[in-house]
Amino acid sequence: PPKPPFWTALAELDSRDLAALLGGSLFVLIFQVNITWLTHLTSAISVGLVGGIKIVPQWATALIFEAHIDASPLNLVGAALMIVSGVVFSINRARRTPRVAIRRPPGKSPILGPTEPE
Repeated sequence: PPKPPFWTALAELDSRDLAALLGGSLFVLIFQVNITWLTHLTSAISVGLVGGIKIVPQWATALIFEAHIDASPLNLVGAALMIVSGVVFSINRARRTPRVAIRRPPGKSPILGPTEPE
């Protein structure tokens, strides 16, 4: 027999489960949009690093809504490797990037605009 549509299952959820589903999906939406936007601004490596780091807020959300995360040893080791490798890569990249001073014309604020009458 065919499976019932998803809205039937949603209608049968209690309010706590529905809130957990919507709350979790909101964070996924925010991070997915950010990663799509980041792809246009930076490199694939940066997107991969953010993709690895984004598990931390997802785990925090799971703890808030469900009070449980899948903390098996392999999951924890995998997450730790992703985070540590991202930090090491970022530090190495920052050390190799030349530092260029950006000078602003005198009397011009980046936020307020001209600070002296012209």
